Amino acid sequence: MEQAKRALGCDLGSAAIRDVEIGYPWAHLLPRDAVTLEDASTLAECVRAMSKRELKVFGAALEVEEPRSFYDAGCIAMDVDDYELVDGSEHEYAWDALRAAGASEDALEMLNGFTDFDALGRCEMEQDGVRETSFGSVKRLSAPWPQQEPELDQTMG
Repeated sequence: MEQAKRALGCDLGSAAIRDVEIGYPWAHLLPRDAVTLEDASTLAECVRAMSKRELKVFGAALEVEEPRSFYDAGCIAMDVDDYELVDGSEHEYAWDALRAAGASEDALEMLNGFTDFDALGRCEMEQDGVRETSFGSVKRLSAPWPQQEPELDQTMG
């Protein structure tokens, strides 16, 4: 940016970007108004440094966080390590939660067949704030997202 200012011999501080073309499947989730050069550069720098997995995590985080500005999207990109895609089934999520709580593989095998691991996994996912997105299930590691309001049935009276 500084090189461009010197080369052009002008101050680009108040320059605005009119349109942004981004070739990622989550591009439609980025707000398009009031994009500054600084915010666009920050976001581009972060995205260029991301692995394929991080790009998918970023898309999922954008879908849930719904940033209001390019600056907010850049903050999400800079904090992409605060988000995690949740792979596997509810059953596997329950096993992972029990392992994290200190359960041994032997204890898990003993419970297998006597425990509804799918129900436990759903409960753990809800407590952890796991959200479904078009990029996969995602959770925020620093703190779960607020609980989602149940959608009201519009067909009822």
